[in-house]
Amino acid sequence: MPMTTLIQPGAPIAPVAIAADRLTIGDITVDFAAEQQDNAAEIVIRHHAGAFVRGGDQGAIVAIVRIPARRYTEQPGDTDPITGEPTTTRVADPLDPNAVSVELWPFAG
Repeated sequence: MPMTTLIQPGAPIAPVAIAADRLTIGDITVDFAAEQQDNAAEIVIRHHAGAFVRGGDQGAIVAIVRIPARRYTEQPGDTDPITGEPTTTRVADPLDPNAVSVELWPFAG
């Protein structure tokens, strides 16, 4: 499960569902593995004009999801047809959900 931090413990938060592989707030769903990139990703969810929105700079922050950069493992590949030397292939490691962090901010509704 992602590490979850309440920015202000005891304060109300937006209706949220957190699973090992995704977070849902309103009609916004963040699939952690689908969002993982070669660089760390930060996804901000806000509440603006009565709706939850992803990104942007308007509205109150209700959650910030931080997903670590994709990691790779080198595995033996085919033999290079020109040199005859063995090659390696980089294979993406599966996302460790414990490496994802979620900040939940106070939400007044």
